[in-house]
Amino acid sequence: MKRLHKLASLTLLATLVLPATAFAQALPDAPSVLDLLRRLPKYKTGPAAGSVFTRAPGTSAVIGPVVPEILDREIIVTLPASLSNAEVFAILRAQNLTGETLYVSTLLNQRVVRIRIPDARPVDAVLQAISADVRIIIAQPHYVYIANGAAKALPVPQYAPAKLKLSEAHKIAQGKRVKIAVIDTQVDTTHPAFGGSITETFDALGGTKPVAENHGTAIAGIVGARAELMGVAPAASILAIRAFATNTKGQAQSYTLAILKALDFAVANGARVVNMSFAGPADPILGQAIAAADAKGVTIIAAAGNGGPDAKPAYPAAYPNVIAVTATDNADQLYKNANHGTYIAVAAPGVDIIAAATKGAYDMSSGTSMAAAHVSGIAALMLEKNPKLTPKDIRAMLLSSAHKTTGQSANFGAGIADAAGALAVVK
Repeated sequence: MKRLHKLASLTLLATLVLPATAFAQALPDAPSVLDLLRRLPKYKTGPAAGSVFTRAPGTSAVIGPVVPEILDREIIVTLPASLSNAEVFAILRAQNLTGETLYVSTLLNQRVVRIRIPDARPVDAVLQAISADVRIIIAQPHYVYIANGAAKALPVPQYAPAKLKLSEAHKIAQGKRVKIAVIDTQVDTTHPAFGGSITETFDALGGTKPVAENHGTAIAGIVGARAELMGVAPAASILAIRAFATNTKGQAQSYTLAILKALDFAVANGARVVNMSFAGPADPILGQAIAAADAKGVTIIAAAGNGGPDAKPAYPAAYPNVIAVTATDNADQLYKNANHGTYIAVAAPGVDIIAAATKGAYDMSSGTSMAAAHVSGIAALMLEKNPKLTPKDIRAMLLSSAHKTTGQSANFGAGIADAAGALAVVK
């Protein structure tokens, strides 16, 4: 008998940043200058050509709110990509700050800097001070996110495939030629359940050698297991991206910059679906990165959160261009710890879910993390049937095909996802 491992809950932090371009030349006469100005590209506040975000002239920098879930003595800023390292460090020296990381996001085309506060100044005061520099586009704390899963060591047969009507759906599509990025902890790529479904890996954290962890292994297995378990999209290609690692307190932590790097990699390497089984506060940088990915046709699916009925909306799920998924049990009842709210799009099985664990083992877990993974797999099935579907199409079809249950509230979103029903409406 294969042993069961307990999945650790995960805490993750993220840091992101953005750039712009410079323009300079000798000025000709006044009419020529005016004509030149008319032909210059306009600044944008949302996704523009190439999904570039810039700070419009005369506007203030975006400042992220200070919330309890942040890294101590750190902030993240974004700047124009055209700035040199010397210029960036000069900005930091003027504010008595130190920059640890310089990174240019290919998705946002902006420079991201992870900054340490070496003294006792409050984070909000530092954010206000540095945002006064006209070159700062976004200034925000280093936010913390938590992976939405909790383990319960009690093996039972899989009930999710029947709830999702996977046997019927797999006669039509299994996710062929579709890449799904799983941004999570390190996946145990040697687990026999995968059978070759993991085609690419990426370590957004770097540093020490990655160690396989249960949460990422479970999520990837739900999405694309090919043997021993029935994955939702067994023919899909999984991009296993490590953006979290467990700390000494048993929490898997990351930071905004790691998530941005993970999303950059996913989009650059052809992912059509990105699974984000974590939750945290509203994050301006992550919000813009997700908007840029959405503009490129990438469907983002996220866990609605495990904060309970009275919790505030969880991000990234609560962003308007993200499909937020809540969890239900084998009786189609809402998971007791699930967040409530109108941002929830759809529900899926997420209670007592059997999934792959490290070292060839299996575990049973509950949480909106597991529910999100099921819907990510369904999106891949839909994209196999029609690769031209947009994220907006996928959302609309998932919602229109979801089935409602007796006594269902708005906290279920449109209802419980139906893989066969979703494929039926894909043309």
